[in-house]
Amino acid sequence: MADITIPWLPFTLPEWLAVPALTLGFLIASVNVFLFHILAARPERSALYFWPFALVGFTAGHFVGLVLDVPLGMLGDVYWLTGSIGAWLILALANAVGRP
Repeated sequence: MADITIPWLPFTLPEWLAVPALTLGFLIASVNVFLFHILAARPERSALYFWPFALVGFTAGHFVGLVLDVPLGMLGDVYWLTGSIGAWLILALANAVGRP
C-alpha cells in the first residue's frame, strides 16, 4: 500500500484511511453515538464510553447488510441502515450491562 499525499497536510495518510466509505461509516457511527447518548443513555455515562461499542456495532451491522445484500439503506458503499441498527443494539446492550 502506498501513502497518500494531500497538499495542504504536513504529513501523508495511509491508503486505507482515505477510503470514503470508511470515513462515512465512521461519521455515521459517531452520529449514532451522540444520538443514543442524548436519547437513551444513562446520565452518568459519557458519550466517549459508548463510542467503541458503536463502532463495533456499526461494523457488524454493515457486514450483515453486505452479506444479506439488503437493498434498502445504502449510501454509496455503506449499509447505513443495518449498520445503525447494529450500533443501536450494541449501544443498548452496553447501556444495560455493567456498573453505573
